[in-house]
Amino acid sequence: KDDAWIGEHLKGRSMSGEEILPPGWSKHWSNTWKKHYWFNSKTGEQSWEPPKFEVPQNPSQVKDKQQEESVQESVKKKAKTDGSSTNQPKANQPSQSKSANSKGGGGAKLGGLGSILGSIQNDQRAPTPAEAEAKRKRREAEEERKAEEKAQREQYILWVQNTLQSFQEGEKEYHEFPPSDYIHRVIVKDEAECMGLVSFSHGEKEEDKRVYVFKPERAPNDWEGRYLRMGGTVQELIERRARGDTFKEYNTAFSLHDAKVVSKTKARQKVDQADLEEEMEAKNVIQRDADRSAVQEAALRIKESHRARQDAQ
Repeated sequence: KDDAWIGEHLKGRSMSGEEILPPGWSKHWSNTWKKHYWFNSKTGEQSWEPPKFEVPQNPSQVKDKQQEESVQESVKKKAKTDGSSTNQPKANQPSQSKSANSKGGGGAKLGGLGSILGSIQNDQRAPTPAEAEAKRKRREAEEERKAEEKAQREQYILWVQNTLQSFQEGEKEYHEFPPSDYIHRVIVKDEAECMGLVSFSHGEKEEDKRVYVFKPERAPNDWEGRYLRMGGTVQELIERRARGDTFKEYNTAFSLHDAKVVSKTKARQKVDQADLEEEMEAKNVIQRDADRSAVQEAALRIKESHRARQDAQ
């Protein structure tokens, strides 16, 4: 029965089949990521993995273990007392110590071992009042920091809810949240989904990523989604919509990978064309300079020939 009791707790479930969680933890479902996550209401900590749970011990086993430790401690104390009363100094102890000192480094090794044992004993000693007070202050500071983070997260959730409510009741086509980290983006997406809105993250760099929220009837379709994933911005999307653009060049005839290759090829061709135009312009300038120099040289030769004929006459 005891083994079955422990086995059930090792599996993280009670005898009735319910999942066992450490104090403060609760299990939730993320509609955005379609999987469970765990949240600690005391510390504000969130995790995609189940929290580690220390297996509780059976009360009967705890009592047996305490009795066994008590018996072992009594045996050790008795053995230590008997040894101190019966051990007598041996006659050859001085010679042994002398022999040990005569061996190279023997005494140094024993001294090093003694210092190690001494440091271990110091580590195991009871903390001084000052050390205990410092530890208490660190623990209180950590608890205060976690409580502050929890309060800030709750305030952020409330702000997101109010912002989405105002957007839903207004006439705006979309709402753009400021750049945020992964946890805050997940909070926005979950709240938007609960209110029946469409949301997605967008941004090339991690520090630039933000959440855009659309009303369902104005959310980007598949072609517009391809356009955004290929580097387009939401502002450009809205402008092209206003011009009546259908984004038909982003249809399903090509995969997203193929479309990116085509886009990169066009960009590369554009750069090559600009380089070619600059090179041709440079050649034209050189040619014009060369032609101007040739005309000047020809005119100079004609003047010299005319002057020579005048001198001859």
